[in-house]
Amino acid sequence: MKLPLLTKTILVLLCICQLSALQAQEDYVHNKKDPNSTDMIFCRRFFIGPTFGINNNAGLLGINFEYGVSEKVSLGVGFGLGIWGGKAFLEGKYYFNECYKRSALGIAVTRSGGITDLVFEEDSPTGGTHDVILDALPQTNIAIQYYHHFRMGKHHRFHICAGYSFETDNNKFRIVGPNQPSRELKNYMKFIAPGGIIFGIGFTFGA
Repeated sequence: MKLPLLTKTILVLLCICQLSALQAQEDYVHNKKDPNSTDMIFCRRFFIGPTFGINNNAGLLGINFEYGVSEKVSLGVGFGLGIWGGKAFLEGKYYFNECYKRSALGIAVTRSGGITDLVFEEDSPTGGTHDVILDALPQTNIAIQYYHHFRMGKHHRFHICAGYSFETDNNKFRIVGPNQPSRELKNYMKFIAPGGIIFGIGFTFGA
């Protein structure tokens, strides 16, 4: 079975994150509040946790893995389930503070797997009803969003995020059966397809 490129990338990065977490789960940075101090601040670099939202990177409900590659930059991967089927993502985040705290800007590539053989009952032009069968096609999106993190205890975080998910695929669905969808059904499929305003929340636990 041939895996899509994004799936391969996510699997590789998950392995890297796991190995990195085992080898170096802790990191230290200089005390920026006092440049003359030799004290170091303890930081967690690996985070894992659930995430929820609308047009969220990991769908309506998913899980997020994040690993800090420098004091203010992290890479994240994750997967979950959304209205358009299974969803996965790859994201880079830039934090405006060290130790992956407070505000951050994220840019992500998301991939929604789609759903086959969706059946809708519609009115028939000749009277009565008939079934319209559609396939929701896989969709790739580019998401840009702003995060704000709130500390929970010493190493854990709660976050909210908002942004916009840009569509890259014009074809949202494929007609499978002999019956054509109505204009209303076409507009409904376009409306629920991945893309648009993002709002999400999540918890990440330092590991």
